Amino acid sequence: MQFGEMTITIDDVACLLHLPVRGHFYTLVSVTQEEAAALAAELLG
Repeated sequence: MQFGEMTITIDDVACLLHLPVRGHFYTLVSVTQEEAAALAAELLG
């Protein structure tokens, strides 16, 4: 029996792990290219 591809959503993970999902997943914030590069360097080391 052959199956196609499928996508795992955050709701799937929440259901399997019994985790509540509330609020917004993220808040979009505008940043400049320089700010993004500095943040990436800080977080990635």
